[in-house]
Amino acid sequence: MRKRVVEYLFKWDCIFPVITFIINVSHTNIYLRVYLFREMLLGI
Repeated sequence: MRKRVVEYLFKWDCIFPVITFIINVSHTNIYLRVYLFREMLLGI
């Protein structure tokens, strides 16, 4: 039982940074899109 919990925590430890990374990247993408969109509008 204990070994299973440790394995689960280890997996979570590997997955969690990936999730946060994806969230951060998608936030960055939104900011980039807004920025590029604004640049395009100002350019026109």
